Amino acid sequence: MTSKLPLVASFKTSCTRALSAQTSARTKQLNSQNSYRLPAEELKTTTLENGLTLHSQENHSPITRIVIATKAGARYEDGSNLGLTHILRSVAGITTKNSSTFAITKNIEWVGGNLYSTSTRDHMIYTLECNRDHAASAINFLNDVVFAPEFRPWELEDALPRLRTELSLFQNNQGARLMDALHKASFRGGLANSLFIEPDLIGKIKSSQLKDFCTSHITGPRTVVSAVGVEHERLVHIYKKLTKLSSSSADEGMTGKFNPSGGEVRVEMPSCKNTMVALAMEASGLANSKEALAFEVVKHILGMSKARVPFSELGATQLGQAVLASKPAHPFSVGSFTAAYSNTGMFGIVLAAHPKEVGSVARAAITAVRSLSKGVSEVDLGAAKQKAKYAIGKRESKHTKIAYNTAIQQLTQGAPHSYEQAVQVIDSMSAQDISAVAQKMSRVKPSMAAVGKLYHTPHLDELLQ
Repeated sequence: MTSKLPLVASFKTSCTRALSAQTSARTKQLNSQNSYRLPAEELKTTTLENGLTLHSQENHSPITRIVIATKAGARYEDGSNLGLTHILRSVAGITTKNSSTFAITKNIEWVGGNLYSTSTRDHMIYTLECNRDHAASAINFLNDVVFAPEFRPWELEDALPRLRTELSLFQNNQGARLMDALHKASFRGGLANSLFIEPDLIGKIKSSQLKDFCTSHITGPRTVVSAVGVEHERLVHIYKKLTKLSSSSADEGMTGKFNPSGGEVRVEMPSCKNTMVALAMEASGLANSKEALAFEVVKHILGMSKARVPFSELGATQLGQAVLASKPAHPFSVGSFTAAYSNTGMFGIVLAAHPKEVGSVARAAITAVRSLSKGVSEVDLGAAKQKAKYAIGKRESKHTKIAYNTAIQQLTQGAPHSYEQAVQVIDSMSAQDISAVAQKMSRVKPSMAAVGKLYHTPHLDELLQ
């Protein structure tokens, strides 16, 4: 029966304050005497006979996080199966050889778990978060999803509405379409492939194609299991049971390389109020971790993307100051970005501005990037180093991100690297190192992508004049 007491504000306030009142000094003393936080253990690594690499760090957390990353991203698609990895990402959790969709869903929910999949152009990534007391049973369902999919045709057909919804959301997202277009303009080979399936290919990829792709790409040497909050011996015991996992390491996919002559892709979206433009140059891949970190520092020297609103920090960045000097009459946003893959990457600037002002904003941003080759002050370099270290440290503070980064570093660099190692590399960088990176960028012709109302948007050759 619903209470008929009036909701008196003073009554609610007093209840809230009473429940959150400060604990007594005696209670604090008892808590401090009886509580002890166990320190995290060192990262442990084991490679099984089938080539599967296991990483784990026991941090005694009540939540276990497990990431399975495999070299099966969009770059490994060919002309016969474009968009296949989007389907893999979307249907993760459907019936496998050992478990039904219902069993996977309800058993993961029963233990308070969360299982989801993501993908990049390099990798397919499956993530599980669950109560550590039920980690063993939850991991079995995770392994079913990754290593034993069946792709029954009627379940794939049931997933088509979800594919269409995801594709529709992507097509209406101006920023996502900009990055997709920039990859098409910047790369040749597999890295130019989209993360989303084409509309006319929905329903065309067969169950047999999905099975063949998983069989050839999700193998022991191409896969890493990274866990946080679980005992390493327990993890090894579970994965030694995967006796049917292939040990093949063949098929490295289409070699993606940067377009040396510069490319340009323009996408009209008349419904957008602003026009977005991105320009990118080739940067180092994750395999060259030192130079990749140098590009991270350069990114923080120029400034990250922020909207130009009153009292924002955009005016304190070099890109923001350069654009403000051109005195735009409308709001804008500008910043730098990096996108690193196993063997290559890109560094660039992305901006959004009024359709009639996008040309002047882009030219001002390009001038700011070119000015880096003349040198960087020690003050700007020191500030950028601190921002880069903070950004890396922020990622490392989240346990799921630790598991994710460990897996990706193993696949791209051959071994994981600690936060302390990254800090040491950043601290050793000098102004001359940054100038050398900037000069290298200035010698390369950039690629360009533009999305929005493009009638007044200059072409790449016009911006570089």
